[in-house]
Amino acid sequence: MISTEIFEPDEYCPHRIIYYRDQNDKVIRHVWVNDDNRIIRDYLYENRKDGQYSCVVLFGTDHITPIGIKEFFYDELDRIITNTQYEIIDGNKIQLVKFKFIYDGNDRRCYKTFVYGRAEEPLGYMLNTYDDAGIAPAGNFNMDGERIGKFNLERLF
Repeated sequence: MISTEIFEPDEYCPHRIIYYRDQNDKVIRHVWVNDDNRIIRDYLYENRKDGQYSCVVLFGTDHITPIGIKEFFYDELDRIITNTQYEIIDGNKIQLVKFKFIYDGNDRRCYKTFVYGRAEEPLGYMLNTYDDAGIAPAGNFNMDGERIGKFNLERLF
């Protein structure tokens, strides 16, 4: 049975967001709805056989034409190794941002994530540490190791 989860507009998002989940509680679709109850963003999720996400597609206002895609790739231990977001223009994928995850040995904890923009050269990286409460972000850094507030990305979908 498909279930829904609804988030009303708030200070962070001015639109209602509806998540559609499958019988395993995995998100299979989510939409943004404006004040007129029109869908303004429509995302469809594709899962691998093991339930991990393989991609998320953002459809245009006609709900047919893909305008963005987020692809996930995993290593042999089923850990995400890359997450890449693309804009689709005239059927061509144009990279917007890519995250490349680095793990410590066979641990499932990601300690470093390289961030790429439209080019294949990294803009910088994010460091994480872990404690009893879970993940604790240590900060964002440029490739010279200098702490930065955020990465200068043109836009994300």
